[in-house]
Amino acid sequence: MRCLALAAQLASRGNPCHFICRAHAGHIGARIEAEGHRLTLLPLDHSSKGGPGSVNDDYQSWLGGTWQVDAEQTRAVLGTDMTALLVVDHYALDGKWESALKPNTQTLLAIDDLANRSHSCDFLLDHNAGRVAADYTRFLPGQAICLAGPEFALLRPEFLAARGERLGRACKPRILSVLVNMGGVDHVNATSMVLRALRNCGLSSDCQISVVLGLNAPWLSEVVGLAGQSALPCQVMVDVQDMASLAASSDIAIGSAGVAALERCCVGLPSVLVVLAENQRPGALALHAAGVAELIESLDEIEVALPRKLASLDCPERRSAASAAAAKLVDGRGVDRVLDALGFNQ
Repeated sequence: MRCLALAAQLASRGNPCHFICRAHAGHIGARIEAEGHRLTLLPLDHSSKGGPGSVNDDYQSWLGGTWQVDAEQTRAVLGTDMTALLVVDHYALDGKWESALKPNTQTLLAIDDLANRSHSCDFLLDHNAGRVAADYTRFLPGQAICLAGPEFALLRPEFLAARGERLGRACKPRILSVLVNMGGVDHVNATSMVLRALRNCGLSSDCQISVVLGLNAPWLSEVVGLAGQSALPCQVMVDVQDMASLAASSDIAIGSAGVAALERCCVGLPSVLVVLAENQRPGALALHAAGVAELIESLDEIEVALPRKLASLDCPERRSAASAAAAKLVDGRGVDRVLDALGFNQ
């Protein structure tokens, strides 16, 4: 989603974008094309284990081939013409892949969260809360520029547009609407864990629960069943297109960390954050320290911890403070700052 946000703004400034992705199950190629971008889907190589020189073994299977083959196939798609801007966003790729693509690239931007491997890029972007440029100093060539922190958050423009709608509204005495968004796919079925825990959270009987999932979520039918059994009014919304308005109209959110947490910050939505993966933990801890969210640090804590976290946010003064802190942290203008740094001025 962060690359789509960047591409949308690039395209609006007259720069057509071409996505090169692999045909993993659940890919969003149809959405990429629907938003007007060119798409090339590379085939998966199920026999690949990463090969010599692979990095980040935990993420290597996500690549769908070796980095060498990926670089070769990407070069073949791009051809011999000079590429004005090449953006790479994958945890299994590092400076070796980037070096292979640089000869035909004017500017190379690497997007990262991990700060755990060397890069050969012109710019590196890590927009997570708590990140500073010094985290990447030893991983970057001397001339590279690091754009670090949520001031560079890659959010779609509708979140900036929806920001005023929510920030101008006073907090209600009690929580009357909860947005549950544990990720569009939610492989670990955290959504079901949240719905079960909500039975014991003491929310007002007229509190509306809105659950967001993608059409390809493997646990969708179970979530729909749990929503139907809920004592609270509960709706399951699939492939939501206007997440910004939904977030802006909610009182609080229960959700995963990552870019979705920054989207919620932009509209000033207080959250209970659940850490679903280790790469989410540093950003989630930073958001908690900044006062924008309550934090549940692991899936197995949801049942016990969620009632306490919601009780804390059921205080209007606490929600108001969290909303103000969130909106201060992320102002929705990160894409403009990134493109200005890259030289793609309006």
